[in-house]
Amino acid sequence: MKTFLLALLVTAALAEVTFVPITDLSQVPNGDAYNMTLPVASPTLFAGKKIAMLVSDFAEDCEVYYEYDYFKRRGADIEILTPNGGDLTIADFVKPDYIIANTIPIRDRVNTDYFMVYVSGGSPSSYAMRVSSEAQALMWRQYAANRWLAVICSGSETLIEIGLTDGQHITGSPTSRRVLEMVCVHTSQTHTASAEFESVKQTCRILMPARPSPYHPGGNQSDPCHGMTAGAHYHLVPVVRNGHLITGQGPTFSFHFALAIDQAVQGTQEGECDLTSGLTDQAEIDPAVFRKITSVMEIANGTDVYPADQPAVTSPTQFQQLKVAMIVSHTSSRFEVEYVQKYFTARGATVDYFGPFWQVSGGVVLSEYMRPVTLVKGAQPAQATSTSYDVAVVVGGASWSSTVLSNDDGTAGLLWSLHNQGALLVGMGTGAEVLGAANLLKGTHVTGWWTTQKNLQLYGALYQNVATVYDPATKIFTCRGPWEMSTCLSALGAQLVAGPQGPSVPMFLSVASLISIIATFIITAVAFILSTITCIAVSRLKQNTPLAFAGAE
Repeated sequence: MKTFLLALLVTAALAEVTFVPITDLSQVPNGDAYNMTLPVASPTLFAGKKIAMLVSDFAEDCEVYYEYDYFKRRGADIEILTPNGGDLTIADFVKPDYIIANTIPIRDRVNTDYFMVYVSGGSPSSYAMRVSSEAQALMWRQYAANRWLAVICSGSETLIEIGLTDGQHITGSPTSRRVLEMVCVHTSQTHTASAEFESVKQTCRILMPARPSPYHPGGNQSDPCHGMTAGAHYHLVPVVRNGHLITGQGPTFSFHFALAIDQAVQGTQEGECDLTSGLTDQAEIDPAVFRKITSVMEIANGTDVYPADQPAVTSPTQFQQLKVAMIVSHTSSRFEVEYVQKYFTARGATVDYFGPFWQVSGGVVLSEYMRPVTLVKGAQPAQATSTSYDVAVVVGGASWSSTVLSNDDGTAGLLWSLHNQGALLVGMGTGAEVLGAANLLKGTHVTGWWTTQKNLQLYGALYQNVATVYDPATKIFTCRGPWEMSTCLSALGAQLVAGPQGPSVPMFLSVASLISIIATFIITAVAFILSTITCIAVSRLKQNTPLAFAGAE
């Protein structure tokens, strides 16, 4: 690793990009300081009530410790549930800062009756909940029983999986708006927001009647729209309540969210959320539950060890005329960036880096799972460009990076300008989603990290669960995941050599399709050989000539 970083410093000097190892948490950017004001309520409001907090790694820290203190002050019996149980790490923006020990696996509580289920935000945490069948089952059970379900920030995305965003009036993180409003491209239906609701963006809260969900566990999995045909009606307001479902925009409005829950549970008059009215208190972080992280090495870096072997270099000048644009964001995979950089520079290519304009000045943080390991200094702001590039690579990583890039207009502009210039667009792992968010994947054969399949299909892509996919119709190349990087880069290199119309056998064919083609070829070849032998035999017999086979005496 150290040797490679030194090599990167030399290689990247010409491009004025440097790679700085992260050795101290002070090098990692943190988020805004949010208001910790709590509304005061009866200390017995939730007494004897069981409340589940659904959280996963990289959840937004203040959306965990604030709500934990909120529930605790009201006498609740709190259980923190995670997809796999055990230790949980939460983060302040991209800086992991607290560890919660001994959380409970969701699978152990799927059939538990809770007074309230709370779902935190943080894109990676929301991602984990979206792909957890146990989390979906618990949330659906809660909603179907008409019990309280409170969801904040990007946690609103988890409602997609149980059919509660389709046609629903909702709020959540502004970065989630695109996926919440998403209309499946396989339908002709379009999304139109009600003018009545669009005119009340400055209000504190929107109240709606409860709405039934079309969700059916174990439903039609072959439906490319996954039951989503209308998209949500997103509102940029602090809180939206639909019966027993309460959604909050984010930590900026934690007080509003908490007050809305208080008033909903008490059944009191629900007026404007005025921070100056009523009694308030300051939320505290419980040190018995939240252990402060003081060292980078305390942060989980994942259990996967990916093969770092590179494809053999046949010529150090093979791609010396090639210009590569690498598109990264905070929490992009250090392994994927390192691997792609090394592959192209070892063959003489020039690699330039791009990232969201608000990240590049301080350096873009690359991660190993949750652990920040490298700062990319000197990346250019992502925006439409007239500079010509041959390849544009969007690397994957923790879903926070793909979510940010998916909602970054500069990244979309850069991708479209390069696409229009004829550049080969490459999506690595979760990076494929960024291409979908830029509206570049409709009708395109793709692969990607398995958790992205549903979103890719909603974007109109034709998902294939294979290592690499190239669609010559759109000049888009995608890779499934970091454990297949050698296969991915070998195929990408072959594609660059073959040109935009190659290869002759489309790589987007599934394994089953390839087996079918090979089987058909073999059967046809055998039939041809037998037919040829029969014709020869008949011809020989007509001439009264003995037929000799190899080995015959």
